[in-house]
Amino acid sequence: MKRWMAIVMVAGFLAAGCAPAKGGKPTDTDNPTMQIQATAHTKQTQNSAYKTERPARLTQFSKEQTLTAVAPTKTPTLTRTPTIIPTPTPSYYVRDKTPVSGPRAVISFDNADQLVELARWGKGVNNLSAYSPDGKLVIIQTPVGIYAQDAQTFREIWRLELPAGIGSMAISAAKNMVALGSLDGRILLVQLDDGTIIHQWGAHNRRVLALAFSSNGEKLVSGSDRDGVRIWNVLDARLFQDIANRDKINKVAFSKDGNNLWIAGASDGISYWEIDAERYHANIDKGVNFYTSADGEFLARYRGGYVNIYRMSDGIIWQKLAVSKNHMGPHSIQFSQDGRLIAVGYDWNLLVQVWQVSDGTLLQELFSPRYSRAGGGHLAALLPSENPGTQYINSDLAFNPRGNILASKTAYGWIELWEVNQGRFLRSIKHSAVNISFAPQGDKIIASGPWQLSLIDANDGSVLNNTPGFVRGDDLVFSPNGESLATGYSAWRVKDGEVLWALKDEKFLGYSPDGKQMITILPQEATVYLRHESDLGLIRQIKLEDPNWVGGYFWTMEGHEHVSDIYVSPNGDYLAAAHSGAGLAVWRLADGKIVPALSRYGFYIVFSPDGSLAAIPSTDRAAINLHRLEDGEIIQTIGWSELLEFSPDSKQIIGIKKDQIEVWRIEDGKLLRRFDVDMKDPVNLAISPDGQLLATTTNDHRIVLIRLDTGTVVHTINGNYWRAERLGFSPDGRMLGANLTDGTVRLWGVAP
Repeated sequence: MKRWMAIVMVAGFLAAGCAPAKGGKPTDTDNPTMQIQATAHTKQTQNSAYKTERPARLTQFSKEQTLTAVAPTKTPTLTRTPTIIPTPTPSYYVRDKTPVSGPRAVISFDNADQLVELARWGKGVNNLSAYSPDGKLVIIQTPVGIYAQDAQTFREIWRLELPAGIGSMAISAAKNMVALGSLDGRILLVQLDDGTIIHQWGAHNRRVLALAFSSNGEKLVSGSDRDGVRIWNVLDARLFQDIANRDKINKVAFSKDGNNLWIAGASDGISYWEIDAERYHANIDKGVNFYTSADGEFLARYRGGYVNIYRMSDGIIWQKLAVSKNHMGPHSIQFSQDGRLIAVGYDWNLLVQVWQVSDGTLLQELFSPRYSRAGGGHLAALLPSENPGTQYINSDLAFNPRGNILASKTAYGWIELWEVNQGRFLRSIKHSAVNISFAPQGDKIIASGPWQLSLIDANDGSVLNNTPGFVRGDDLVFSPNGESLATGYSAWRVKDGEVLWALKDEKFLGYSPDGKQMITILPQEATVYLRHESDLGLIRQIKLEDPNWVGGYFWTMEGHEHVSDIYVSPNGDYLAAAHSGAGLAVWRLADGKIVPALSRYGFYIVFSPDGSLAAIPSTDRAAINLHRLEDGEIIQTIGWSELLEFSPDSKQIIGIKKDQIEVWRIEDGKLLRRFDVDMKDPVNLAISPDGQLLATTTNDHRIVLIRLDTGTVVHTINGNYWRAERLGFSPDGRMLGANLTDGTVRLWGVAP
C-alpha cells in the first residue's frame, strides 16, 4: 500500500484636560468617519564619527576571548581595546535561497561521525521588532540575527547573523545605531543605515540577555545570565562600571537624566543603581519585569493590588493606581509616547483603563465589544462558540505618537482601536499578533508574533505587507521524492531553500504517496482539506464529527489549546487528535466519522508506515496496545514507552523510556533488544529509511544517532541553546532534517 508522509503537530496623548471616565462602552464595531492620519516625521541626525560601508549579506564571527571584570570606578578605565574578530573559514551550511551542496553518501553508522550542517533556513523566532529612529527601517531581532527591512515594502536591506545567536537588542536614536548581545557573551554596535559593525567585544562570560542605551546614546548597559551588569562607553567600547549583580537579568533601563540604572532580575526583583554615587538600592519591588516611559521619566510595575509608578530619577513612588478587583490581571501596561498617560489591560485587554500619570486620575474604562457586563461587575464573553475563561493568547497595548489613539491586542485574535479622549471604539482588526506598535507616522500598525510580522493600515485594517522567511510550526516532513520539506505551515525546496508555498490558517498534515496532494486541517472549524500540492487547489473537504464524550469544546477558536497533537495515517485514511482532557479521537477521513474502537483513551498515537496498524498507549501508562486499523482490534500488547516509532518495514516497533531503548517484534510481541543509552530525556525520534539508525533529540539540546542493532552512539550533534523539536530523514537517507526551537530548519549530511 502506498504511504502518506505524515507529520505530528504540536499544536504560542492626551492633553491634561482629558474627559473624565465615561465607561467607553461601544455601540458599534466600526466608525468610518474617524481616520488615523500620518504625522510628519523628522529624520534624526546621523553620527558622523563613524565611517560606514555596506557589509556582506551574511557576516559570521568566531569565539573571542571573554572579558575579565574590573572593580567599579567613577572614572572610565581602559580594560581592553576592542579588536576586530576575523571571519572564520566558511562552514558547509548555506542560508535561504542558496544552492545546497548534496551529501556524498547515505547516512549510516559507518559515516555518521562525518555529518556536517548543509543548510539552515528561516530567520528564527521573531523576538523583537522596532523602527529605526528615522522610521525608514523595521529592525527584527531573532535568535539567529537581526534583519533590517524597508518599513513600507518590507524588502530586506541588510542582515547580520551570528553563529552563537542573539539574546538581546537595543536601539539608540541619538547615535543611529543598534546594540546586539550575543549568546556567547559578545556585544556588537552596528550602524542602522547599512549594517556596518562599529565595535565588537567580549563583554560577559555568559549570555547577554538585556541591553539599553542612555538617552544621549553615550552609555550602554548590558545584563547577563548571572555574570553581572556592566556599563560601557559607546564611543570606544570601554568598560565604565561593573555592577556586582549575579542574578539572571531580564531587563535594564537608564533614567532620563542618565544618573540611575534600573535592573529587573529573575530572583532579586527590581533594583536600581546610582551611577555617580556607586550606590545600590536592592529589592525596590518584586517581579521580573517593568515598563518604562519612552523618555525614561517613569517606571511602572504591578504589585499587591496597585500599579506602582516610580520616578526613575530617585526611586520614589510617584503614583499608586488601584487596580480593578473584579477582573483578571493586569496583563498589560503601557505608557503613551509622551509619558502623560498609562494604559492598564485586564482580562487579556478585554478591559483597558487609561490613567493620567501626573495626578493618578482614571480617565477612561474601555470595554471590548466582545464583552458585556455581568452580575457582580464581572465581564462575560460574548463568544457563543467558545468556552470563556479557558484559553487566551498574549496581548499588548500601544498608543499612537500623538497619544489620542490606543490599540489593544485582545484575546481571541483581535486588535481593537479606541479614540482615547472620548473613549470611543473605532474598529476591530482580525490578526493573530502577539505584540503591536504604531509606525512613527501613526497611520500604520506593526503586528508581530513568533512567526510573523505584518504591516497593517490602521484605518481599514488591511494587511499591507508580510515579512517572509519565518518558520511557523514545530513539525517536519520530507515529501516522498525528497525534493521538498514541510514544517507545518510552509514548504521549502530542498535544493536551494526557496519557499514553495505557505499556509495562512490551515495546518499541513501530510503528503500523498506520490507527493502531488496534501492534507491540511483548519482545527477551529474541524474541517480537513485535500489539496493539490502544486497550487494548493482544493480537491475536497471533510467535516469531522464532533466527539460527544468530551463534555465541552473539542476544537477551540485558536485550534490548539485543547488539542496538543494531530496525526494522519500514512495512507491518508485516518486522522487522530489528542485532546488534553478527553484522550484520543480518531476519524475515518472517507466520511469524517469517529472510529469508536480507537477513540476515548490514550494520549498519542503512532501509525505504521504500511498504514495497517496503530500503536496507542494505555490510559494507566502501563502498556502499549497495537490495533489493527481496519477493525480496531488489539493484536498485540507490549511494554510501556514514552516515545514510539515503527521500523520502515512495519515489522518492528521501537520504544524509548528515559535512557532506555527497546525493540519489539510485532508478529509475536517479543522484546528483541534493550539498550541503556545516555539520552537525557529524549523528546522526539526518527528512524533512518534502512532501519539501521535511530536519531533522537534530547532536552539538553543534543541530537543523538544510535545504532539500532547494538545501541551504540555513533554521533552526537550539539545544539548549544536550542532544542530540535522534530527530526526526519530524507527518503533516500542522505539527509537528516530538524526543526529547532530557535525558529530555523536545519539539514545535515555527510560532507560533500
